[in-house]
Amino acid sequence: MRVSSAGSNINSWFGPYTLDVGCTSTSVTYSDNPSFTTSVPITVGGSVSGVYTFMTPTSSRTWCTIVSNQIVNPNGTPWTGSS
Repeated sequence: MRVSSAGSNINSWFGPYTLDVGCTSTSVTYSDNPSFTTSVPITVGGSVSGVYTFMTPTSSRTWCTIVSNQIVNPNGTPWTGSS
């Protein structure tokens, strides 16, 4: 990066710099939503309401929001609930 002042012949050079564009692991961090429940005790015949609700993680950048989340198998394919 070159920096100079108006009307001057003096230049300064700074850098090198890395520009991270988008929502990358170097520019944003995600963390569990405070409402995310990791453990819910269930009794036989009890209600399972809210047990399978996965709250979207929160982002350190307001413009890097998660639109949806999905349960996947270890190989990355969508989980169907059967295995």
